[in-house]
Amino acid sequence: MMLMKEGKKIYAYAGATLLVVGILLTAYQMGWLDQLMSPFLGISTATPMGSMLGLQFSTSTESPMFYPLSMVMPGATYRWKGVLTNTGTATWQNAWVVVRLGINGATVTTKTESGTIGSFAVEQCSAGVDVSACREDIVNTWNLQVSTDGTTWQGCSNPGDKVCSIESPVISIPVAPGQSRTVYFKLTVPSTASGNYPLITQLMVFADGTRAVKSATDTLSIGTVSGEWVLTFVGFLAAIAGLAMLGFAFA
Repeated sequence: MMLMKEGKKIYAYAGATLLVVGILLTAYQMGWLDQLMSPFLGISTATPMGSMLGLQFSTSTESPMFYPLSMVMPGATYRWKGVLTNTGTATWQNAWVVVRLGINGATVTTKTESGTIGSFAVEQCSAGVDVSACREDIVNTWNLQVSTDGTTWQGCSNPGDKVCSIESPVISIPVAPGQSRTVYFKLTVPSTASGNYPLITQLMVFADGTRAVKSATDTLSIGTVSGEWVLTFVGFLAAIAGLAMLGFAFA
């Protein structure tokens, strides 16, 4: 009897550990942790008018269910969304989101600009940093679409130099303190695509004479099932196994 109780206790500890590890792995790959951490990763700065410009920006995959954005198959259409939140006291007079996709093998670096709070995420490759040669034509070749409700889609409102800028009226402005905007995106992976492509989604806002930028990045791994998808699958299985062990321990 004592051995049975000790065995169930071991199952309970092991099950709880697997459940926590599984949830954390899955949440990390799905981008949910980024959303949970966004209140601590935002930008807050005083403006020349004495108000506070504050912003949070997070992205997460929308489809297919349980797939990380980084697991992409040629010819498939994938969706993600960005949530823009005004956490300051200054109303955003303007807000826009920029989407860009680096070429296969490119990496992401950051740069700053005078007069802008925060840093811009940009692509870099052998051709240079933040140059057209390091970017895919996300508008024409990858057919980037944008939506405010996830149902009605339209093309990029302001394409240029292989970069898509989503502005008003797609993003409804002004954005008052405490308000949020959600923008949905989808792209279709070319059937010939293969490799790793850095995806950059960044929010820029202007309020009371101050401009700020917040970037979110991911990597589209196209072709065979990616290591990150394996990690997500392991996390999902670990969570299921943990629940089963807990069920046995408390049965």
